[in-house]
Amino acid sequence: MVLAFILIVYLDGSALDLGGVAAFRDIYRCSQFAKAIEQSGNERWTSSRVYHQDKIDAWCEPRFVEKETKFWD
Repeated sequence: MVLAFILIVYLDGSALDLGGVAAFRDIYRCSQFAKAIEQSGNERWTSSRVYHQDKIDAWCEPRFVEKETKFWD
């Protein structure tokens, strides 16, 4: 078992099925993905203005995974 950081995404309060495990060895790389997902999903353009809405939450959780797990960093 190895320590990994798992990307967790919630859409409107419900866990989003990513179709697998998004595991990262580096918490900073995982956090980059979490931040990008939140920003891109929560900003809406209307004519020339950007509106923020809190529909998507994303974060990284430390978990132990098998050594054979595919890592995305």
